[in-house]
Amino acid sequence: MRVVIIGGGPAGLAALKYLTTAPKYFPDVPEMQVDLYEEDDDVGGVFKARVWRGVEMVSSKYLTAFSDFRLPEDAPDFLPVNEYLAYLKAYVKHFGLEKHIHLNTKVTSVRPFLSENGTRRHEVTTRHVRKKAFDPASLMAKVQLDESMLPSVSHCHAVVVSSGLHVTPCIPTIPGLVEPATKVDQDGQTEGEDRSFTTNPAIRVMHSSTFKNKPGAESEYFTAAKPGGSTVVVLGAGETGHDIAYTAVTSPHVRRVVLASRDGFFVAPKIIPAPVILRIWGVPTPGTRPNKPIDTAIASLFDTAYVPPLLQHSQLQWKVYEYTIKAIFAWICGTSWGLDQWAGEVSSGRRHLDSLFFVKTQRAIPYISAPFRGGTHAFARAMDAVRAFFINTPQIDTQGRVIEVAGWPSKVGTEVIDGAVLDNVMSFPVDGSKESKKLQENNGRLGPVVPDLVILATGYDTSFAFLDKKYPTLSETTQRGIWKDDELDFAYIGFVRPSVGAIPPLAELQVLLWATKFLQALSPAPSTTTPPRGILAPYELDYALHPRGAYDFFHWKGGVEQESYAYQLALDAGAAPTAGTVLRAFGWRVFFTWAMGPNFTTKFRLVGPWADPELAVPIMRGELYRVVKRTGGGVFFFTFTIVPLVLFGTMSLAIMAVTGLWEGIKSLGRGIANACKGLKGYFGRKKKNM
Repeated sequence: MRVVIIGGGPAGLAALKYLTTAPKYFPDVPEMQVDLYEEDDDVGGVFKARVWRGVEMVSSKYLTAFSDFRLPEDAPDFLPVNEYLAYLKAYVKHFGLEKHIHLNTKVTSVRPFLSENGTRRHEVTTRHVRKKAFDPASLMAKVQLDESMLPSVSHCHAVVVSSGLHVTPCIPTIPGLVEPATKVDQDGQTEGEDRSFTTNPAIRVMHSSTFKNKPGAESEYFTAAKPGGSTVVVLGAGETGHDIAYTAVTSPHVRRVVLASRDGFFVAPKIIPAPVILRIWGVPTPGTRPNKPIDTAIASLFDTAYVPPLLQHSQLQWKVYEYTIKAIFAWICGTSWGLDQWAGEVSSGRRHLDSLFFVKTQRAIPYISAPFRGGTHAFARAMDAVRAFFINTPQIDTQGRVIEVAGWPSKVGTEVIDGAVLDNVMSFPVDGSKESKKLQENNGRLGPVVPDLVILATGYDTSFAFLDKKYPTLSETTQRGIWKDDELDFAYIGFVRPSVGAIPPLAELQVLLWATKFLQALSPAPSTTTPPRGILAPYELDYALHPRGAYDFFHWKGGVEQESYAYQLALDAGAAPTAGTVLRAFGWRVFFTWAMGPNFTTKFRLVGPWADPELAVPIMRGELYRVVKRTGGGVFFFTFTIVPLVLFGTMSLAIMAVTGLWEGIKSLGRGIANACKGLKGYFGRKKKNM
């Protein structure tokens, strides 16, 4: 038995670790050879290849860490990326995974074939990578294969694709700036790995993946500025776009920064906001520990655990959290469109938390909001000043520097302005919005936007050029976005994206589910559909982000709600314990962490096929208990944790009671009907015998 894993990021490493430790949990499965292929020169995936030094994780260490290998207690709540990379390498060493990993090895082809006994097998072709180098025509770093070495062809029983979401840069077409030089498909995207683009020779155009591939050298992008400073335009307002805009606006070589998006953004905190009261109480003290991470603040009891389908599939839970969050934001910073976000809000039809990817980096938002803070009218500004006197989020002095916000540019070209002919002017929509008016006002003062540097923070296309067309696409998978039907020999891992949360823990739970089903299918012992005592039976949760307007992030990008999707995977795997089991078997501290904390991966190692309570219980009683018991502030704890817990708990218990009563009445009715049928038969036979 041989399994091939493609990709050495967190998802691939989790798959490798679970499969190599499988004999401990599945002693009856056949001996297995597992090989992981990674085209880079070390493990880490996107965190090594495309994230630049100094960037901090937007998910906390408590949520992001693997279930059975935790980060040091003294590590910061949000790791710098270089520390997370060191953690991944330590994970590899701790579990002895090195001997299974083949670095500098690119998978160029995977195709299915039928073996002699008629079962599906896979032919995997690999090539040795000589180096990676930037290719100006494709605006990305590309692999250069070692032509002196022949391709290697091998066969395996199963393939796990974990090559990651962030591989092929998405390059938009903007006339006069960047246009495809190769074939374009019906969606306007260029096809194939050999795609290329033509760019405006007077403007430096780069994708954010290239910006991030030069660690520690961000300033070099701005040093070739013209007198007075350069103009930088960042296209794309996700977390990467915000971080790059911040880097630009704080550079002494940059005169002007414009951040453009198609339909705005929603800034959410990664740490529970701690407002300042009366401008004195709560002022941040340098060197103190930051407040509680937002991704550890949700109480999973009655949020995902023990929520009846009638409530879980309704909009009520979403609405309660949405109104709570927006009310808190409006109270502590004056605007409900995002934390301290006074510009760049999403359109009203899409302004719902069940359909958004949140921007969880806040470094740029003071520079975005500065020109708009308090509102556009004098009365609104006066009222906000009164509010801010009593309670407000800490403010940063931007020293007059701002990040201008704009809609998506339509073109770059020549324009005649005040009788003067100007080349390379970037045209933005003029729509009457406050952002558009402010941009025009700045144009009158600074001149039109003529960019020196355009950075495309436009994300990535998900492509699998190495896969044969016979394999299902991501959209064709039927089992939680992982595999199709009963084809357990081919799985995608790590291709979902949470609105708030992190991909690595979801990838681990995907592995936990897929590996369970895959190994159970190999085991000679018969499987049962009845869950063991103390484990909840599977049921369906509403975990997909909902489509709003013209946006459907679940269909496009695998957008999910972190807590619901994590719990769904655990339920399907038979790894979700009952409340009684947690309390009786593991004690009140573990129960408190289980009930009042989010769906940490370690929670699903207490019971089930991968149960390891000797490992999981100390983590639940120690590290995770300590972070869960942190309130993050009385107001936030009461409104965001206690109120939903009591509200949804009361509703859930009431629905369960009514449902139980109704089921009891139906059962009693069936019993009476059966009794009447029996009596009728009895008297019928008696009458016949008379």
